[in-house]
Amino acid sequence: MQDPSPTERTERTERSELLLPTIELRRAAALRRFGDATRQLERAAARGELSRVRRGHYVDAAEWQYLSYEQRHLMKVVAAAPAARTPPVFSHESAAVALGLSVVEPLPSRVQITVPPGSGLRSNRRVARHEAALDADEVIDLGPLLVTSVRRTLVDFAATRSFLSGACAVEHALHRGDVDHDELCDAIATRKPFRGSRRADAVAAFASPLSASPNETLCRVRFAELGVPQPQQQVRFRGLNGIEYPVDFYWPQFDAIGETDGRVKYEQPEYLAGRTPQEALWDEKQREDELRAQCRRFVRLTWNDAWNRAPLAVKLARAGIRHH
Repeated sequence: MQDPSPTERTERTERSELLLPTIELRRAAALRRFGDATRQLERAAARGELSRVRRGHYVDAAEWQYLSYEQRHLMKVVAAAPAARTPPVFSHESAAVALGLSVVEPLPSRVQITVPPGSGLRSNRRVARHEAALDADEVIDLGPLLVTSVRRTLVDFAATRSFLSGACAVEHALHRGDVDHDELCDAIATRKPFRGSRRADAVAAFASPLSASPNETLCRVRFAELGVPQPQQQVRFRGLNGIEYPVDFYWPQFDAIGETDGRVKYEQPEYLAGRTPQEALWDEKQREDELRAQCRRFVRLTWNDAWNRAPLAVKLARAGIRHH
């Protein structure tokens, strides 16, 4: 594959920079002029002061423990890039993390790279290499990294991960507007035949752009597994105060509203929107009162309910939402 030109490295999202954790990556190679930097860093790691990301690359141990799994994987990706003779194209889970796509199941320990067929490059304990041809428009430049485009990454993800993982990543991208459904289906069709194409087709057929969170996607996958009819999404109900309230799920056949819930609504600034947690909780109580007055059944579904499946099934049954 030829190195794409800057004008060819475009994506619908026009994302051009990588959102790295604010943590310093210490490279032994950059410190050699100060003496035996590698040994100094290794000693600091042995004392528990540093955590090793890969050979010759370390970060502060106290900061490392607070990074999410996605952020840790991204640090591994950034550390791996300079080690290659030519700029590698990160793909699959590594591209998904770099692109900020939703990843809900465990990440691989190795960074993921796509290499041209016949390159002779093999996987090792730090890097998994996938042989595949990439068109110029399937690679984008995020500054320090080359990664597969959103469309290519979604197809790889849907074909190689579980149905749940593929659905969460695809619905996240659809909701963000990174791709639309036709573009995704075209990307799958263009690649055929390839291993995992049936799973990718199934994910694309299932995916909705209306799921606003991984929890909503997880619930929808569980509904399908439990045989529960798929609800309408983002239906709006108008309260007596004149305010319109969109709900996550509505089953008209059961006259039931389902809301995904989590502590983030009352903790994270983007959800609080300038309110205190107490104010957010009061607003949510008023909202729920307005909604309960307009339906026969109302049920809240947490991430743990859906992840463990059995609590979700019990809550749905109690609300009279049953399988076909």
